Amino acid sequence: MVCRPVWFVAALATSALLLACSGASDPAADVAAAPIEITGRYEMSGVTTTPGSDQKRKIHGTIVLQEKDDAYTASFEFKTNFPGEGPPVDADVIGVGEGMIVGRTLAGTAKTQIVVSSVPGLDTGFAYFPRLVSARIVSNSVGEFQDDGTLHIEIESKAAEGELDYQSTRTKMRGKRIGGIGAEGFKPNPAGPQGDQESS
Repeated sequence: MVCRPVWFVAALATSALLLACSGASDPAADVAAAPIEITGRYEMSGVTTTPGSDQKRKIHGTIVLQEKDDAYTASFEFKTNFPGEGPPVDADVIGVGEGMIVGRTLAGTAKTQIVVSSVPGLDTGFAYFPRLVSARIVSNSVGEFQDDGTLHIEIESKAAEGELDYQSTRTKMRGKRIGGIGAEGFKPNPAGPQGDQESS
């Protein structure tokens, strides 16, 4: 029988443990490395704030994302309250965007307009009543997918060049993919519906 020093036996045990661990798969790492299916429809919700003021309003709606190579295009339609001279009015936020994909991060720009009903308290989709289109808005956005598939987006918006009737805002939203685009995909016109609007 050959006796070995305690330190020698411990070294062998440590080496075996390291070899075993090197071949094992880390479930957390596998989840983090799993690819995210970007193309699809996302149900989003969040809050829009106006820097330098206490103005805050909820916003919710749908984003349609389409991935192509390392780029994406987006179209969106949200509901929010738009501040006016009187009480806030219901408004639609519609637009299109595009950008680049780096890992799980989406960074890009968007062109947006806000559509409000000409009749306070009346939904913008109500037939036969004219709608008003706000100033053109441009935005920079950064989105990031979490391990559970949740999409977090931060948006900085300001009036487009030559437009004065819009205060800069910051929006934070989160949501999840609710399906593919298919026949249900949409691409709203950032200029708003035609034939029944006036510029505000």
